[in-house]
Amino acid sequence: MRPDLSVIIATYNEKENIANIVAAVDRVCKSNKIKEEILIVDDSSPDKTYEIARKLEKKYPNVHLILRKRREGLGAALAQGYFAAKGNYIMSMDADFSHDPKEIPKMYKKLNEGYDFVVGSRYIRGGRVVGKPAHKILVSKVSALVASIILWMNFKDYTNNFRMFKRKALPKVFKTKGNILITELLYRAHQKGLKIIEIPITFEERKAGKSKTRVMREIVLFLIGVVKLRFNMW
Repeated sequence: MRPDLSVIIATYNEKENIANIVAAVDRVCKSNKIKEEILIVDDSSPDKTYEIARKLEKKYPNVHLILRKRREGLGAALAQGYFAAKGNYIMSMDADFSHDPKEIPKMYKKLNEGYDFVVGSRYIRGGRVVGKPAHKILVSKVSALVASIILWMNFKDYTNNFRMFKRKALPKVFKTKGNILITELLYRAHQKGLKIIEIPITFEERKAGKSKTRVMREIVLFLIGVVKLRFNMW
């Protein structure tokens, strides 16, 4: 039987977090009667996150590991997870508890109410960011504003990897490479005329493990990617 929800968790050196995030997601889904599968997409982490994931597969029949041969980045890992998903609804989230699993039922409810795509937003009213310097938040908000102008969309958060969508929002193929894929997914859904909503969430900087994101570099790549996406330059 097809699961109600596929949860995609892309990992790279997340041995300190993966067991806890899987347990938390499973607990929240079970308590809300959501039949979920959890797909861990690991880029052959040097810290051997995948070995813990294999143990989780044995403990949880709904957990599955997709082990990739080398590190190709978040975008590529998410794409592979999305296309492997079997759920009626698909979502992605970070492994480090930056995203609170307790928000999952709220997003799930919005899809059941008729929305096609739910974006967990840090920057709309009610959303907040904990543990990130104010100047980095400002740069991120300005980048989102620029993206709105270029892409002709009116959203506040384009890069947060906490979203849930119906299967029809998934394109047959992604055109972009890299983390800009997160934005492409939203852009393609908007082009299709799908019903999209942003809901406020709290984003909290990781407490365990090391961040793989270099913020300023990612902002520059994001803005370049937005221009290339808008003018179909990929």
